[in-house]
Amino acid sequence: MTGMIYQPQQRDMKLSNAFWPSAFSELRKRGFDTVIIQWTQYGDVFSAGNEKKWLRERLQDAVAADLKLVIGLYADPDSFASLDMPTELLEAYFLKNTEKNIQLARYWKEILPVHSITGWYLPTEIDDRRWRAKSDQRVLAAQVERDVSELKRLTSLPAYITSFFKGHSEVNEYKSMLEQIQQTSGVRLWVQDGVGGQTLLPAETALYLKSLALCNSTPINGLVYEIFRQVGPDSNFKAEPLPPALLSKALAQRAPCGGDTVFFSLRYLINFGH
Repeated sequence: MTGMIYQPQQRDMKLSNAFWPSAFSELRKRGFDTVIIQWTQYGDVFSAGNEKKWLRERLQDAVAADLKLVIGLYADPDSFASLDMPTELLEAYFLKNTEKNIQLARYWKEILPVHSITGWYLPTEIDDRRWRAKSDQRVLAAQVERDVSELKRLTSLPAYITSFFKGHSEVNEYKSMLEQIQQTSGVRLWVQDGVGGQTLLPAETALYLKSLALCNSTPINGLVYEIFRQVGPDSNFKAEPLPPALLSKALAQRAPCGGDTVFFSLRYLINFGH
């Protein structure tokens, strides 16, 4: 897969309908074969009415441009705060998310052409801080496994999830956590390269990525390359596209071990005008 993530936002609804076929056709011309829709419901956003119709039309535009879809499901706007509650209290939270995920997957399976969907994306991102403890990793892995199993009841399509690191776990501990999650759940893991956020020094980032590029022992199925530069704090995220020369260099990257090559995100490749 050579994929581009699109993160739907309400403000995108202000763009003309003609913008989208052009944007997706441009993506196809650049050699991309897949669009990963980061979520198809964000809290209550895109859950009903004109918002849901608008998003459906955008997915149909992508299909019309000969792009495959990996469809993101339910995203909780407060997920990081919610996940900080004691682990033993998380079961009800995860169950609610699973129910929403399955409802969405059923909807898209009925609405879109059967061969246009190549996978499901679980929007919960796995970080290297919250899940450091082995006991917490086992709980998370079991919850991801439930989502994967429920989705498998609907279709035989794979499920994907992303993870990121910020230096909270030692390199081998981080890799071990990913192995635990992958082996328990069967989910396909993509790891973000962290370059856009610039939290770690390049040499530190390289250590994590090198450990995941050992093809006979990697738990991951691909990398997400960030094609932006963060210019604000995490609490008020703001980013800008890479300059053209750096963008071209970034887009030439390919995941190790024949894995999926994914880029984040469409709005940093194509000018949305906002």
